[in-house]
This record gives sequence, C-alpha cells and structure tokens, in this order.
Amino acid sequence: MVRLLLMVSFVLFAAGGTFAQAVPVVTSVVPLPVEANPRLYPSPDGTLVAYQRAVPAADQTEYSLCLLETTAGSAPVCSLIAQQPPRGFEPDPQAVDMALAWSPDGQQIAVTGQPLLGQEDTDLLVYNRALAEWSNLSDDAYAGALNEQSRLERHPAWSPDGATLAVVQTPAASDDETTASIALFDSVAGARRLVALPAAIADAHAITGLDWSPDGHTLALTVFAPGGASSANGIWLLDTTDGTSRLLVDSRTVQDSFGFIYANQTLNVLGAPQWSPDGAYLLIWAGNADQTPASIWGFVVTVADALLIPFNLPFLSTDLLGERSLRPLQAAWSPDSTKLLVLVPGHDGSLDDLPLDPSADGATASLYLVDPCGCYFAIFVGNLPLTASVGLFTAEWSADDLAVIDGYALHFAAE
Repeated sequence: MVRLLLMVSFVLFAAGGTFAQAVPVVTSVVPLPVEANPRLYPSPDGTLVAYQRAVPAADQTEYSLCLLETTAGSAPVCSLIAQQPPRGFEPDPQAVDMALAWSPDGQQIAVTGQPLLGQEDTDLLVYNRALAEWSNLSDDAYAGALNEQSRLERHPAWSPDGATLAVVQTPAASDDETTASIALFDSVAGARRLVALPAAIADAHAITGLDWSPDGHTLALTVFAPGGASSANGIWLLDTTDGTSRLLVDSRTVQDSFGFIYANQTLNVLGAPQWSPDGAYLLIWAGNADQTPASIWGFVVTVADALLIPFNLPFLSTDLLGERSLRPLQAAWSPDSTKLLVLVPGHDGSLDDLPLDPSADGATASLYLVDPCGCYFAIFVGNLPLTASVGLFTAEWSADDLAVIDGYALHFAAE
C-alpha cells in the first residue's frame, strides 16, 4: 500500500536536526549569457548547457540548437535544427514536456520538441557534437500541422549506456499499432523496438514524462490524462526487458499531499521524473499551472516502499496553512543522492543574506539543500539574482563539484 507523508514538517519538529553532511562551499558563480528566456538543459558533467533559439527571418522563423560552455566569457555555438517546424519548436519553457535530452557521455543530444503544445509534427532527431551533424531516427515522411499522418515522439530519455533512446510514440493512422507505446531506438542504427503500455495509460497525451533508471532496467513514467480524472494517473515503473509495469504512486496520493501545501487547489500538472543517481528515489514535480504564479512543488518518491515526500522548505511568518511563499522551481540531485540543490524565488527575511554573486541586482532567489528522506530541515545555501532563464525543473549537479541552476554555474569546493 502506498504510504503518504502529508506534512513532513510535523515529523521534522519532532526529529529536529540538520544534515549530517557538510554544506558544500560555493567557490565561484558564473552567470551564463543566455538571450531571451529559454529553458536550459545542462549536460551531465555541467560543462555545457543546451537550449533552443528562434530567429525571425524574412518569411519564416529559423530554429537552432545552441550550446554554451558554463565558463566566464563563453559564447553560444548554434546549429540550425535539421527539421525546421513551421511554428515554435519549444513554445513553453514552463511545460512539463522535456524537449531535449543529453546522452550520458555528453556527446549527443536528442530533440523532440513539444509537438502537442506547438501542434506541429516533430520527429526524434539526434545531434552529434563531434560531427556537427543531425540524424532522424523516426522520420515519418511528414511535416506540418498535426493530423492522422503524424507519428509523434515525445519525452526522449537515454539509457545509461547511451546505446538506446526511449520515447513515447503515438502511431500514425497508417501504422499497425493503434495506441501509444514506448519506442526504444538504437541510437546508432535507428532500429526500433516497441514496448506495449497498459491499456489504461496507452495515451500519449496522458504521459507527461519519462526517465531511465541508473541500472538500465526500468523506465519511470508520469501519467496525467487531460482532465485528471483517470484512476491510472500517477507515477509508473515499466520494465524495459519483459514489459511488465506497475503503478508506484497514484495521483490521488499526490493530490492529497499537494492540497496540504496549497489548500483548495486542484492538481493539474504532474511530470518531469528524474531518478537519483543511486536509483533509490525519484524526483517528480506536481502542481496547478493555472495559478499566477504557478503553484508547483517538488516531491521525492522512495522506489522501494512508495513513500511520497514533499520538499521540506521552510515556512515563513507570512505563510498560511496551504499557502507557501517559497515555491521551488528547479532541483538537482547531488552525485551521492543524499541531497537536492533546490532553487526557490524569494528569501526568508528571518535569515541574513548570503550573497553568492557580487552583482546581486533584481529579484532574489534562494538556494536550499533538501534531504530526500524528509528527516531534517532544509539548509539555506545562499542568494542569487533570479535570472530570465529560469525554465522549470531542469538543473544539474555533476560529480566534478559543478552545479548548473537558475542560469548560473556554481563551483563547489571539493569535499
């Protein structure tokens, strides 16, 4: 039975204490010179970010994939996307759809865009950095507005060895399949193997996220059908070898926990799953995107016993039960899976400022360390100006003491 921690803070007041681990010391902060307001996708080692850029031309808009080194003074290197869509390739950096995915070695980038948001057909494209070339692994010989000829690919996820790409694939009318499947593509040869989905979730519109476990055996899926009424909504695990699947946490459990944080709000966002490096946890995001600002919260799921644990961020004196001032937007797992680095707009006025960037102008954001098990209080790390490139969810903390979050590269002292 799924067990729920409705309010971890109550447990914390009883348990008390802080992390046993030392707080990492930030030795330098590099602001990344990114134009416009894209979602940044950090590479696994944190040395690069990828994002998509739109440049209006005389009779069309040209879309490029841009790579930017996370060092001071760097400039983006952009490559025109091989399959130019008629409209925005990634129209919403706040959506749960992940349009890009880095290969584990950082040498390739899979691109699907957000076809349901843009209402344009897109394929599974792969950009090879060394060759500066694009390949199309799922060409359906169609481009244009979505219709029965479209075969859609969404939510690209690489296997840990980089040999296979998983996507949620919706068949075209001419295909033998009639429902959505998980398509596994050989990342070099392009050969495809389909893994059937349970009938209850075989709807590409309902699947909102995909991530591959560190051991390479399991895909985590977030499912939230339009309207949110399906009993199949929640977090699923799918074995890529034998095709078996199970519902790990249902959306009613997520709604109960979310409703305790944001009273009287109905869940309508669930997605962006991310495994911890040790495979013991899943990070997921849930909330209500219709609010201004969006009411989004991060949750940790324990894979072994299906505990759902909300981020234990501090209450402010101005907070009411069910309404929080500090709202998480991005998070990254530490390399040892013992903590998450979390970005939160705003600042707890009861704490002294800890500026991490000497040119601190504009709106303030705060960084916290959050314990995935919910056993301890979150630890305040410091303040940064909130940047324009603060698309939801995506951040990275590499094994080389480098984190990319809120449009900054943070270097930590080696522990």
